[in-house]
Amino acid sequence: MKKLNLPTLALAMILALAASSQASALDSKPAFDPSQFTGWVQSNGIWRTVVKTSFKPGIKNAPTDERLKAIMKFASLTPTSTGKTDYLLVVLKNVDQQADVLGKEAVNDGTITVLVFGDRLLPADVSVGKHAQQLDRGYYNVGIASGYVNLAALSFGYGTHFYMTSQYAAKDARKMTIEDAYLKDKGYKYTFGFDANKQGDAKGQADAYGNLKFVCAIVIGTLDEKAQTTVTDHGYPENWVIAK
Repeated sequence: MKKLNLPTLALAMILALAASSQASALDSKPAFDPSQFTGWVQSNGIWRTVVKTSFKPGIKNAPTDERLKAIMKFASLTPTSTGKTDYLLVVLKNVDQQADVLGKEAVNDGTITVLVFGDRLLPADVSVGKHAQQLDRGYYNVGIASGYVNLAALSFGYGTHFYMTSQYAAKDARKMTIEDAYLKDKGYKYTFGFDANKQGDAKGQADAYGNLKFVCAIVIGTLDEKAQTTVTDHGYPENWVIAK
């Protein structure tokens, strides 16, 4: 075994002490407290839906690719009904595509828009895969997946605005459906059934076009603190009770 000379030994001891000190400093940091999240969201007011011009323009205000991946990864952990992942989230980063769906006033180069499509919403004789129509499960799954997208976006400090199928601004000017414009001939597929808690529990893929129906669009961006609130500029009654 090679012997260490005194200078080398001293350096090794210094590095070891520094590493130990750094580890102690890391250990002393307070643990993440998720219970503070709800208070932070409320105090910052980022849950509010504001007017269409409420998102700050500029690429620097849009979710970064890294954050976007984190948001979508979190959405993939949605606790769906019986583990059915019968939905597809299509992210629009191009501002012209976003404006095509929602109109120019709703988006800018500082936003991204998530199109939410759901299965089980078309009659079985219309669905290409002949998937049984189950509106309760279909809307539950896309609804909670949308909620997970929203929660993840809020965790990064972004604001969101939801548009339902009947509300997108450009619908009267469109010559084709959202499905035809953003699913047809794209070759998109989605895993129809997967339980995230059971690795590898994939149950086959389905074609997006012909099986999925557009449900809503979620705009994500940095809110302008000076923007006027509209939809959420009202009281928030606590509509919940503990069963008797």
